[in-house]
Amino acid sequence: MKIAVIGYSGSGKSTLAKELGSFYGVPVLFMDKICNDKKWKALPLKDRIDALDEFLKNNDSWIIDGNYNRVNYWERMQLADKIIFLDFNRFDCYKSAKARAKTYSSSSRESAPEGAFDRFNLSFKLWILFTGRTRKYKKTYKQTVEDYKDKVVILKNRQDIDKFVKSLRK
Repeated sequence: MKIAVIGYSGSGKSTLAKELGSFYGVPVLFMDKICNDKKWKALPLKDRIDALDEFLKNNDSWIIDGNYNRVNYWERMQLADKIIFLDFNRFDCYKSAKARAKTYSSSSRESAPEGAFDRFNLSFKLWILFTGRTRKYKKTYKQTVEDYKDKVVILKNRQDIDKFVKSLRK
């Protein structure tokens, strides 16, 4: 089983990926961990691609959480048996990210780079509400859905996630 979990910041990609990894008993790669340092600065592209390639080489089954279009995005989508797109509205993502930042303001979450604390500064707020939802990003998601319609699942809210996870347990 190979599952790519994509979607907007704050939509719950990491939480869902962790739950799926536990359910299927397969390793989870959190793209945030291999793409950023502890201050949330992007690592060199070659290092990110090398880390992803190493993970793919060492795992026949996996869950990969995150977008990171420059880090072999289309290869990951092609390799995935299922693509789960969390297409949440910006305001739900904002509330979620704000709550997450409060919880992890002085400790690191599993899906973050080691030693990185969540931040909820102006640039991240703008990313969630506007910058991460430009035509370019929407076009990538739309293209993903079109290219891989047979293996894409679109979830629009927490209730959709709950129903999806419940359907797996049947």
